[in-house]
Amino acid sequence: MESRPKRIAIAAMGTGGHIYPGIEIARKLREQGHEVLFVGTTDRMEKELVPAQGFPIELIRAEPFAGEGVLGKIRALVNLVPATAKSFRILRDFKADGVVGTGAYGSVPVALAAKLRGLPLVVYEPNGHPGLANRVLSWLADSVFTPFSAFVDRFPKSKVKVGAVVKKEALSAERNLGRNGFTVWVFGGSQGSRVLNQAVVEALPHLEEGIRVSHMTGRNEFDAVRRQYPVDGGHRVVPYVDDVGNAYGEADVIVMRGGATSLTEISVFRDPHGKSRPVIAVPFEGQGGQQTTPNVLAEKGALLVIPQSRLSGPALAQAVNGLYRDGKTRKALADALAGQVTSSEGAHAIAGEIVSLAERRNGEKIRQPR
Repeated sequence: MESRPKRIAIAAMGTGGHIYPGIEIARKLREQGHEVLFVGTTDRMEKELVPAQGFPIELIRAEPFAGEGVLGKIRALVNLVPATAKSFRILRDFKADGVVGTGAYGSVPVALAAKLRGLPLVVYEPNGHPGLANRVLSWLADSVFTPFSAFVDRFPKSKVKVGAVVKKEALSAERNLGRNGFTVWVFGGSQGSRVLNQAVVEALPHLEEGIRVSHMTGRNEFDAVRRQYPVDGGHRVVPYVDDVGNAYGEADVIVMRGGATSLTEISVFRDPHGKSRPVIAVPFEGQGGQQTTPNVLAEKGALLVIPQSRLSGPALAQAVNGLYRDGKTRKALADALAGQVTSSEGAHAIAGEIVSLAERRNGEKIRQPR
């Protein structure tokens, strides 16, 4: 039987760290001639973000399990039945050939519905400490992808594969955004981080002369943070940037929270001279992958970590000043982080994997992905 274009459902929801990898995988599938439908939740950012990227989405109502009290866990379990039933109907009506999940609690009912329909399932987990959803789904999945080779022992050995999913805009810098001396690029994720923002403001008086800060605050924090910067300090404060590759290219050092998707992007980024970037991470504490991912990479010598419990303006300034003075350490950190990703073609690999599994299930002649 000759192969035909496939219909692939993607469960990507909750935060940008789950949604953006799903969008990149969807782009690869669409480039190969396949049809894509996203499944998201009714109350999170994917319901606006996914359609803005040109993809259709169906919504389910899902409740978180991890981190909730007893009543919250009971509510989540009770809701799992109707959420799975609706997911089943969505996959049936779409005539899905396979499902890709990128994590978050809402992906569980979609994955369960996929297995009830006998569909292949591929999971992508960017974090060093998989969330509860992907810990469960890794046993149901046919294949599991992780971006960093250091994380493979966290999944079933027979299923795990290494491949980083990154936005194409993050792979390189076409230009430098107003480089002016030594630049520190600061960001706390797409929503910003109040803790990190305040620490950066408090660090400003302690930074050595010649250090310039370029700071993405998040839209909600922008006005409050901008008012605390000196007018003539030469720094740059913005609410958000879309061209992350150019933002990375602007930097000599990157200060960030430690989200796995952003760390994956930075690890594969190269500037026009082929150089990567060193990172200082200030991870959330007690939040699974947001803490474990940077800590695992720090153990490999791939970045510096300042625990949130020890974060202060002077402590952050001390770390930045140290790297400002020590180009050898900057290079060692950047090279070590760059060496943690063996492939930046995760979206291509995952697209190929789910299509191949679908063809195998249907008894079709397997096509080689373009």
